[in-house]
Amino acid sequence: MHSRALPIVLILTAGPFTVSAADEEHPYKKLKVGDYFTYKMTVRIGDKSMEGSLTKTVSAKSDKEIAIKQTGKIDGMDLPAEEQKVDLTKPFDITGGAVPTGTKDAKVELVTDKQGKEKVKAAGKEYDCEWITLRVKGRSDGLDMTADVKMWVTKEAALWVVKQEVLMEVAGMKVEVHLDLAETGSKSD
Repeated sequence: MHSRALPIVLILTAGPFTVSAADEEHPYKKLKVGDYFTYKMTVRIGDKSMEGSLTKTVSAKSDKEIAIKQTGKIDGMDLPAEEQKVDLTKPFDITGGAVPTGTKDAKVELVTDKQGKEKVKAAGKEYDCEWITLRVKGRSDGLDMTADVKMWVTKEAALWVVKQEVLMEVAGMKVEVHLDLAETGSKSD
């Protein structure tokens, strides 16, 4: 069961989580090929805890689309690389990134009584963040899945997400994922 739950967790955390900014220019338009963002990751499945990292790197960009490649390691093992394309002509919306790839009949809702503001230290900098909570329900890889996704977001960070916690239940098994922004930079410098 653990081996099936971990890919679902990684897919859930892989998306480019974004906050609605319909009246503003898409913030990913400012990114350049080579920009990267590394997150420290902790995953807990049952009583097993694993440490790792996820790195998101801008791999391609046009006026209409940006590609973000994700690589990572957990407990010293490489995670499968994934590339996600983001349409820069569409509004910047948080709910799209909260749905795991392959999830059927997913419902995502903003939990309005679980929001606030908080200062978060990440990647050697302090950010003024808003935190929000999303509730996701659906079926992924044939398993029932529910998750509360809490994100600390700010316009000051290029990908907007500086911290994230996912509390999930997959087929009756509890899974926790914590991501903290650890490093940002550009490979094109």
